[in-house]
Amino acid sequence: MFEDDLKVFIENQLSNMARNVSKNSDKNIEKRGNNPFVLFEGVEEKYMAVGRSLDSQLGTRLQKIAFYIARYRFGFEKVPNVIMFSDNEDKLTMTLVSYPIEWGMTQKVCWGNDLMTTMSKTLQKKYENSTDDFFVSETSFTGINVDEMKRIFLSAFEEANRNEIEGKSIPYDLLFIDTNGGFHVYEIKAGGNLDTKNKIGNGNEVLRLEQLFSFISNCNSKFATCYNNRGEGNAPEGSIFSILDDQHKVIGKEFWEEILPEDLTYERFIQLYATSFRDARVREIIATGQ
Repeated sequence: MFEDDLKVFIENQLSNMARNVSKNSDKNIEKRGNNPFVLFEGVEEKYMAVGRSLDSQLGTRLQKIAFYIARYRFGFEKVPNVIMFSDNEDKLTMTLVSYPIEWGMTQKVCWGNDLMTTMSKTLQKKYENSTDDFFVSETSFTGINVDEMKRIFLSAFEEANRNEIEGKSIPYDLLFIDTNGGFHVYEIKAGGNLDTKNKIGNGNEVLRLEQLFSFISNCNSKFATCYNNRGEGNAPEGSIFSILDDQHKVIGKEFWEEILPEDLTYERFIQLYATSFRDARVREIIATGQ
């Protein structure tokens, strides 16, 4: 049953997160040991060290949970790890590659002519040993302004690094293909402090990905948060939301409802997460390191 499998997956993610946070907190405390401007100690010091690490790692774990759910709902082939563009004169070829979750949950779009160059050495070896574990498909498109696509793709890089496109890649947080062939791509944040120095870059990335996949008849690119920092039903706080219009952002509950299977409500998902959080012993592991 999917709910049981999802609970196990969430529990494993949270347990691993808690152990990493606990381990990193000791390093953070040690680094602050020579700081004469921070005069906390004991429990206060520990939880100051924990806070920042927890926020960062929780966002990553929530992205992985979203990936896992999308794979279940839309299928192995429809949530590719790699999308590779290659061109031959006026023809554009798009190659989709999916591999098992236990081998990685990152996603990226890249430009090149050799599929092997898009994979780590470990994945290359796995592919050579068993191509059956991978899904690979190619689709060719004509009538596309390939030069313009290349310009859009290279705009993700510093100007001094735009001479060569071969082998370059752009990561994103989640992409899935719906049952009608529409592309949905997201830049995901947990939902806390959204007024960071990256807010302009995040907004630009959402629009860039939309332009890059604009040859797909139905493409949606959105900035997503895993929760509403002002509570569901309220306008979220963060200048990023004034940069993007409504069709380019999705907040909290609305985001999860776009990827959850129809028979799993958001409310039930949150209950499931809470149970997993408890069973993963997150509080205990962070407090005691065990």
